[in-house]
Amino acid sequence: MGGLLYKDSGVDTELAKRIPLHLRGHAERTRRRWVEGGLGGFASIIDLSKTDLGGKGLVRGRLALTCDGVGTKVLLAREDKDFAGIGRDAVAMCVNDLLVLGAEPLALLDYVATGKIEEDRLGFLVGGIASACEESGCALVGGETAEMPGLYEAEELDVACFALGLLGEDAGLGGEGIRPGDRVIGLGSSGLHSNGFSLVRRVLEKWGGDLEGEVPYECEGVDTFREALLLPTRLYVREVLEGWLSLKNRGKVRLMAHVTGGGLADNLGRGLCGGVTCVIERGSWKVPEVFSWLASEGGIEAEEMASTFNMGLGYVGVVRGEDFREEDWEGASVVGYVEEGGEGGVAWS
Repeated sequence: MGGLLYKDSGVDTELAKRIPLHLRGHAERTRRRWVEGGLGGFASIIDLSKTDLGGKGLVRGRLALTCDGVGTKVLLAREDKDFAGIGRDAVAMCVNDLLVLGAEPLALLDYVATGKIEEDRLGFLVGGIASACEESGCALVGGETAEMPGLYEAEELDVACFALGLLGEDAGLGGEGIRPGDRVIGLGSSGLHSNGFSLVRRVLEKWGGDLEGEVPYECEGVDTFREALLLPTRLYVREVLEGWLSLKNRGKVRLMAHVTGGGLADNLGRGLCGGVTCVIERGSWKVPEVFSWLASEGGIEAEEMASTFNMGLGYVGVVRGEDFREEDWEGASVVGYVEEGGEGGVAWS
């Protein structure tokens, strides 16, 4: 492969995949009987009935916990108002992960680190976080703002969020029930979302154009290229909770995935078991033009693009095939199907 790679921008994705395995022993030392599953999922589950209070019959239910940040996308934000979108990104990266387990977002904490607190910038950032929480039905219950000169330059800023969700009795979706003939459906992305920006910035350096100028591809609703690149991550809470997991569709969803770093294959592949393969049909959904622009301008091969970016699909699910009706999944595209054979991975057609 002769094109630009994500690794060329300083991000070693293979090393990132190995790190959780390397650190697993430290986490295992802290494991308690109320923790379900292992490391590497979209979120972790706590079964309250297995705690000491649960054993006494005082509490019941299961909680989902996750945290995430926005990554180097923050480096493209310049104006104070840009940070409202960054705030939305931080929330979306967390609540969309909770949805994968069928969890309803309940509460969120934020963490902001900077070299020097700028009140207007902080106001836009937290305002964006709050707006995204409102849309997700999630309470912003607190957080931490850390001013750390010496560790950060005055204008530098990083943000992360920590989210708590509640699982219903029949939630906690896995890939064990997937059968040949099931369908893969997907919800479109708003663009890049919050992954792959180290590679994006490498392409921009190679391009050398003006981010404050016109967008070099078709993109509605923005005035500058910077605005187009900073479009916030789409929130999928209402579509999933009120549509995919509604009473009408109860029991039809086998597996869901939030498409973030690693692309569709890595994120959907997390939950797939051996004996079946999800076949994704290229051309079955609309791919935003930003991806073709990046591939062309950066000389990035198709395989590298698909393993770095969401390519226009931000959230996907595997749903029961025997009684499938496309009208039950309003707003979603049918992007693939499940066939027998394989080791539980994703193939492309």
